[in-house]
Amino acid sequence: MKTSDTPENGDSFEDEDAALFKNFADAVNDEDIEAQEEAMLQVWQHIAEKQDEEPSSWLKAMQEAHQCEAAFDWMGAEESYKRAIDAEKDKPMLVARAQGQLASLYGLVGLEALALQAMQAATQATREADMAFMTSLQLQGEARFYLKAKESTRAWVFINEAFDLLEDGPMHHLERAYALVLRAECYSQQEETKKAEADLEYAWKLLEPHAGTFFAAGWQNGLSQWWAAKAQLHLRAQPPEWSESVACWREVVERRRIISGLPQLEGPYKYNGLAKSLNELGKALHQIGDDSAAECFAESRSIRHSIGLAPFEN
Repeated sequence: MKTSDTPENGDSFEDEDAALFKNFADAVNDEDIEAQEEAMLQVWQHIAEKQDEEPSSWLKAMQEAHQCEAAFDWMGAEESYKRAIDAEKDKPMLVARAQGQLASLYGLVGLEALALQAMQAATQATREADMAFMTSLQLQGEARFYLKAKESTRAWVFINEAFDLLEDGPMHHLERAYALVLRAECYSQQEETKKAEADLEYAWKLLEPHAGTFFAAGWQNGLSQWWAAKAQLHLRAQPPEWSESVACWREVVERRRIISGLPQLEGPYKYNGLAKSLNELGKALHQIGDDSAAECFAESRSIRHSIGLAPFEN
């Protein structure tokens, strides 16, 4: 039974979404922990109420995509994400969400060209929605694609725009930390070591206070990216600092284990992140003649097999 103050339609729910988000954002910016906890309780209550509503065609398609991913049905997941995109073409934020997850799927199975196309479509959708912080995150994703391809000059264009769109205040510390780590990686590829170290130092000041927030996937992911960037800096030293790199990759693995155990994250991505970090740790251990490298490679292969993927090539 609905009470008189219960939203009767989707538009009312969207208004309430915005109000709840504003309450939480205000509490974060005011650094009021008690208010943050109260705001989060209101958010969870709102989510529980919305679960009783009939899901939209977009949500149904997204849920089906997640179910397909859990069953390693990559083609089924791809088709479902495409249905979600077609279902709400006039709502750019929903299009961006579906395109972004489709990009993640393509990246998972090694279809890099298609992943880039989906990322670009997601970025364009966030521009249409006029959501600066979401556009910044999407641009960072495109930059990371080019860094992976060792095209730091192309990545730099996206990184610069991503920084231009960042907003100030504690509410945006996480996305700023992501951007700083990403720029540090770009500096590292360009052999600008001091600039890379400066960005990592700044990012650490934002990330370290949340190191013990084990339930927060965003902060744990930021910390894992920070340690991975630090590991790469050690490898670019002359001569390469393999022992220091090993220590960093151990930190990455620790954060990835935390993330892989978070129940709110679904699908194969959290496990693939752990498998990748174990593989990198194994390579670093191999370089210093540590026999435990074999254990890392074996666990990485086992995880990849468990999610229907071939082992990483070394």
